[in-house]
Amino acid sequence: MNKLDQSYDVLEDSSARINTTNATGEVKQAQSFKPSVSGYITKVSVKLKREGSPVGNVYMTICADSGGSPGAILATSANIDASTIVTSGATYYDFDFPIPYNGLSEVIYWYVLQGTWAQSDIDILKTYGSTALGYTRGVGKTWNGTSWSAALSIDFNFKEYYDPSSFYGGMI
Repeated sequence: MNKLDQSYDVLEDSSARINTTNATGEVKQAQSFKPSVSGYITKVSVKLKREGSPVGNVYMTICADSGGSPGAILATSANIDASTIVTSGATYYDFDFPIPYNGLSEVIYWYVLQGTWAQSDIDILKTYGSTALGYTRGVGKTWNGTSWSAALSIDFNFKEYYDPSSFYGGMI
């Protein structure tokens, strides 16, 4: 049973790109968050929009915190075919974790969005958020292919879901 825990869903005024080769080097996008309850992180939803025709998948990892940036991968979502992402009006997409991670309350985790298609400045996905920086339990960051940096002063829109049961459907 999925229950909503963390959420930042505001009118977006900015975006960041996934899998580009441009000067800003927007290859991966990440947002840290701190669950308010312990439980298996089963799904994270984010707003996406497609530009061009990326051929491949977009997926998400849940990562541990490593000195204020994403660290070790704790869980990997199922893929979403990039060609199925809308081209007008950003829409929430669910990244389901087939093997969810048992997250602890008040511990910093990161979700990281990345694509499998060839890097391009034309065939990309965008994720959306706000420069108001109103999400007080985390920050956005961008991976440029070499290192993590502040994500253009954006908190990304997202919804984090968990399963509060102590035993996840016999899988773990």
